[in-house]
Amino acid sequence: MINGRRVNIKIDTHVRFNSDYYSFVKDYCNKNGITFSKAIEKIIENFKKEYDIEIKVESIILNQEKIYKKINLIYRLLEQLYSDLEFTYITDVKKSDTLKLFYKVLRSDRMID
Repeated sequence: MINGRRVNIKIDTHVRFNSDYYSFVKDYCNKNGITFSKAIEKIIENFKKEYDIEIKVESIILNQEKIYKKINLIYRLLEQLYSDLEFTYITDVKKSDTLKLFYKVLRSDRMID
């Protein structure tokens, strides 16, 4: 960067390709009407975009798993809360009539599959 502006400096380098990759790049050049060097730049640019997207997707999946675990914990706590709200203080969640009613209402709202 010079004076806060990105400067695009070309670097001359030698790269070896196998014949399949070379053919791919040449086809890309012909289809897009660009030079070999520009084609390599575009391919790398596209790869970088895909790589960035892949990292973001992995982050979203990780966050989704954390959220699922927290929702599961909240669900279990809510389950216990509804079980304990019974005046007879039944703590077994499977035997609680209040909880059974809660499940019925929840399922009718399609919150639980």
